[in-house]
Amino acid sequence: MSDPTPLPNLHLTWLGGPAPWRRIQSLEMVGTIKTSGLEGSFRATLTRDGCLRTELDLGVVKTTEVIRGDEGFELNMSGQLEPMDEGKRRRTQRQSERIFQADLESDDWIVLGEEEKDGTTWTVLRREHDDGDQLDLFLDPDTGACTWTRRLEDTTVSWERNDDWRSVGDVRIPFRQETHYPETPEGNSTIEFETIRLDVDPPDETFAPPTPAKQASFGEPTWIDFDLHRKRHACLPARLDGHEAAALLDSGAGLTVLDKAFAAEHGIEGDGEITAMGVGGPSQATLVNDLALELGSLRLTGVTAAIMDLADIQRRLGRTLHVVVGKEVFQSAVVEIDYPSDRMRFHDPEGYRHDDDATTVPLIPSVDGLRQVELQVEDLPPARVHVDTGSGANLDLFATFVDEHDLKKGRTVSTALSAGVGGDLESGVGTLRSLTFAGHRIEDVPIGFASATLGAFHTKELAGNMGTGLFRRFALTFDYSRDELHVRPGPDWDAPFERDRLGLNLLLQDDGALEVLHVAKGSPAETQGWSRGDRVTAIDGQAVEADTWQQQHDEAKRQPAGTEVSLTLADGQERTLVLNDYY
Repeated sequence: MSDPTPLPNLHLTWLGGPAPWRRIQSLEMVGTIKTSGLEGSFRATLTRDGCLRTELDLGVVKTTEVIRGDEGFELNMSGQLEPMDEGKRRRTQRQSERIFQADLESDDWIVLGEEEKDGTTWTVLRREHDDGDQLDLFLDPDTGACTWTRRLEDTTVSWERNDDWRSVGDVRIPFRQETHYPETPEGNSTIEFETIRLDVDPPDETFAPPTPAKQASFGEPTWIDFDLHRKRHACLPARLDGHEAAALLDSGAGLTVLDKAFAAEHGIEGDGEITAMGVGGPSQATLVNDLALELGSLRLTGVTAAIMDLADIQRRLGRTLHVVVGKEVFQSAVVEIDYPSDRMRFHDPEGYRHDDDATTVPLIPSVDGLRQVELQVEDLPPARVHVDTGSGANLDLFATFVDEHDLKKGRTVSTALSAGVGGDLESGVGTLRSLTFAGHRIEDVPIGFASATLGAFHTKELAGNMGTGLFRRFALTFDYSRDELHVRPGPDWDAPFERDRLGLNLLLQDDGALEVLHVAKGSPAETQGWSRGDRVTAIDGQAVEADTWQQQHDEAKRQPAGTEVSLTLADGQERTLVLNDYY
């Protein structure tokens, strides 16, 4: 690699020179933005010392973000105030530094060589940060001009094209900015600036935390009985705009989601189109705002939700699902979930007092207003995982964490198929010797090894995603207002885990038969010749029925090793499988 020093200096000279840029202490940028099928206004005010405020108004979507020093705040789409996670704050401040061209005077740039982009050969200059993020500038080696930049942030690659360069004062600034995401183009955006002002001297209140809307009201906090469907999903009654609805409580959902058919039935119409990122990758949705949501004693107004087709998820759940209740509830209320007793209730955070006998675990702000906790995998140092009550799994470990610690080595690993927003996801499954959460060490824990290359599980910044399979062993109180999770063990918190000993992923079809979607590696089903597409009409002599097939399947596959299970195929053939531990 050659000496990079002339190239940053050449580019900075093309932009107007170091002295004029050093004199600029603040910027105000106002324009229009197009993204995800929506169009609206964009305003950003930023200072050289790392303060920033952005306001986005796309009609159905309005958001505000503020950063001051090492603090960050966001008003989400429902008008609630959230802490900004450290990773987003850090990356946003880097982009602010980029706008002021302050990074060009750093001495840690390297020249990668030449690369072709958009029909032109450029010299690529790279800056790599301590967290592994990278910024590449595509420069004209003769003039120092730069049209393209490439970013690697966490595991996401994006491209930025800057056009319509104009002189503002003594410096050159692009008035058109396009951002492209090759793997998820639904998130592409274009900003066209109408005005850019230098040294606007913003008042101090510009960077104060945004003021949230008053949305939550509370009655007497009474217990609501919920159905822990298939021992994995907390389903409870709700009211949405006055309509009775079947709900799933999901702390891992960055936005409340309505079923498309339910919305149409009740005249709830969406606008625009966004990309919802789930565990299986991106999925399209429309948005609706100003909804009213009631859960027991809690009433929320002004909720913005995504309308999506949940028909396939309902088929796989084996029950009706009208609404996935997301982070908005956790942002507004202290949520008390007594899993061992199948009940929950909602409290006003103001003046709420926690039980003294619970263990307090810090809740750490994460991306999209979600939360993380620390747990310990075997004898490794504590690691952070997402808190996801919508997941039925015990724990899914992400690929980068698994590879870093070589967790598959010496371990029997099989395969499994799971469904979520964005589609099916095949992953590995194995067993941890132990897992420690809130001071409680649990032995022989079946877990997933996520293999996602897109979606919410594709990250190197977290170890994994913790779900209801573990949560249901405890009574939990989520208090986002204090960033605390209060944990009390249930009577069976250390009981042996149930596990699949059969190895067939089945789904009911329209003709009433169960179709095999996946055969687990090394399972009794694989060793006895089962294949994807095989069709089952009875389990242990009991005919498959739409309302009970999942219970039949769950009971059959979780029997002790050595149990014989008889499955009847569509052609009348019977096959007997001997259950066994295969991971």
